[in-house]
Amino acid sequence: MTANILSIDGGGIRGVATLQQLITLEKTLKAPLHVHFDYITGTSTGSIVAGLLSIGMNPKDILQLYQEHGEKIFKKRFWRLGLTQSKYKDEELNSALQDYTQGKLLRDSLTKLIIPAYNVSKRQIKLFKSYKDGNLYSLFDVVRASSAAPTFFDPWKINGETFVDGGLVANNPSMVAMIEAMKDGYDTFNVMSFSTGPREAALSDKDTKKGILGMASPTIDILLTEQSQMVDYTLGKLFELGSIKGNYVRCETYLARASSEMDDASPCNLAKLIEDGEDSAVTNKNKMIQFYNVSIKR
Repeated sequence: MTANILSIDGGGIRGVATLQQLITLEKTLKAPLHVHFDYITGTSTGSIVAGLLSIGMNPKDILQLYQEHGEKIFKKRFWRLGLTQSKYKDEELNSALQDYTQGKLLRDSLTKLIIPAYNVSKRQIKLFKSYKDGNLYSLFDVVRASSAAPTFFDPWKINGETFVDGGLVANNPSMVAMIEAMKDGYDTFNVMSFSTGPREAALSDKDTKKGILGMASPTIDILLTEQSQMVDYTLGKLFELGSIKGNYVRCETYLARASSEMDDASPCNLAKLIEDGEDSAVTNKNKMIQFYNVSIKR
């Protein structure tokens, strides 16, 4: 039994470039993504994309969320008290997510949805699954919890427990989704995984001497990116060695024009992210076609 799995990394506003690629992917697969994929998973900004795809939205419509609200979401506080406050207020993020999730519960997903978040209260990862937790959680709460990137946005409480960005432990949730599919009885896996681009620019010696305040943002980005790359390496080797049946495809996002910062949502950078996403889609087009040929439901 074969499972088609779509996985989307975290990476803040860089998700715009990934969405541009998903527009091309949907055209290549000749079907809505929630129809073609048995499982959709995503972390942080990827959880927003995955969650909205699962309720039937297309990538082009989801892209509008970032274009219309991105600059307001990443509007810096006028005054911030060190690390005691997040870098951004969350009113705009909450409002946008509530509008787009439309009051739906996890059970309203049209495919199997898996969203990782980190439960600070219990100090363990939490996998929100539409097919097991469907009646327990709203889609808004789940994607808000997974996108609560430390230092950027406040943690999110659900039923008295505190959650932060799932990217701290599963920024590339490809393996998580595949293991869940194994538990559900699948033995062959077609996995398509999307990155959101490289981490921020390499740190200089001067950068590393800025202390905890100066290092907070780049440290988070390093954690997210390196975790993604380790999962990519591990899965690639497992499929290459034949330990797992099926196909694994990793579509990297290449940022030639746009800033690699996770929170640069200026109109200029959004336009550059879209251009980079278009170029990345061209670069990855053959991978998409090959994936279509092996994963098409017959």
